Amino acid sequence: MKYAIIETWNGEGYSFQNLAYIEEFNSDAEAQQKLRDLIAIESDAENIVESDGIITYDKHDDSGTFQFIKNAESIYGVVILTNVNEVVAIRNKKDWLAKINIAVQQSDSDETDELDLSSDNIFIGAYEGDYDYQFIKF
Repeated sequence: MKYAIIETWNGEGYSFQNLAYIEEFNSDAEAQQKLRDLIAIESDAENIVESDGIITYDKHDDSGTFQFIKNAESIYGVVILTNVNEVVAIRNKKDWLAKINIAVQQSDSDETDELDLSSDNIFIGAYEGDYDYQFIKF
């Protein structure tokens, strides 16, 4: 079964370091073990909290997560609310474009003038909204 593995970070340089990719596992337990393997290599991680499908952690004054989403073959992409490490699965192109439109409306037009909205990895900084957004298409 295909799983989306998502790595988020909301510290210094977070806008560049979020990742989302597809891997195959036989079970949720195997996907959860992947998250454990990822947190094991994270030096200086503190306050590690694990629950089904997610591991959260702090590192100095910043925080991050390792997450999985099951049945990744039905996901068009994800949007990461980078300020809070939240991940939202996007199921189709129509919803993808609608979410991007919302993010563009909240951003400074100087930042969006040069955006390549056809890219598979789009970062849109908030100007009037609460979040910075990173869109990663599979």
